[in-house]
Amino acid sequence: TTMDGNKESGLSDPLIPRHKHKCHYKHNKNLHRAFECNRYFSVFQLLMVLALLYSFCLQGLVSYNLYLFEMEPDYLCKYKNSDIFVECKTVDLERAVEWKHDTAHNNLNLDNWFTRLHFENIEKWKIGMIGTLYFVGYIGGSIYFPRLADIFGRKPFVIIGGFIQTLFTLLLMVSNNLIFLYVNMFMIGIASPFLASIGYNYLIELIPKEKQSMVNSLLMAFDAMGSMIGILYFTLISANMNYFILTISLLSLLATLC
Repeated sequence: TTMDGNKESGLSDPLIPRHKHKCHYKHNKNLHRAFECNRYFSVFQLLMVLALLYSFCLQGLVSYNLYLFEMEPDYLCKYKNSDIFVECKTVDLERAVEWKHDTAHNNLNLDNWFTRLHFENIEKWKIGMIGTLYFVGYIGGSIYFPRLADIFGRKPFVIIGGFIQTLFTLLLMVSNNLIFLYVNMFMIGIASPFLASIGYNYLIELIPKEKQSMVNSLLMAFDAMGSMIGILYFTLISANMNYFILTISLLSLLATLC
């Protein structure tokens, strides 16, 4: 009891209605409690939620569509004692006297890493290392950085991760050898937990408890569309992967700056 006879419950302040005393600043000991007293999205919250949803979904577009970046084209081969080109695969090229891309199936012949870096002449395990190094980087980025974000704050790590991802995604456009490609994929892998793990926690912390299920559902729905976006792009828009990568990079930069 205070000197004026009221209990220390926030009721001593005449400006606070009795039925709202639990929302007095003295009782708002954590963020969720504050949200309970303000059951609406401010403009700041709305923009932050949209930007973080945006970033979370963009970070997976490279890994989800990696199979399209490495997709083998169709070939036409001409064999010994024959003047006719017939359909063939990469494994048949060594036996062929002459071979070329099957331009009659343009939707299957993408301008991707397979055709640019001549994957038909590269061992399979070296191609597999592209995706492997992405996940090695992802594991490396997940080990220590989320804990640092707990200590120093999540926002700086989300911003840093966004810039790292933008830079090294752009560099995929000019990756003209496997080593350069390995380095870029590894760095994109390191940056991914900054958005997928740290960014996710940051997003949830900005949302009132009763709205978290809705945002989680939206997040999973948008994230699941990652593979479909790549298929639609290469089928309906262009066979050139550079425009796809450039679009991802610019959107990622925009989300980071927001």
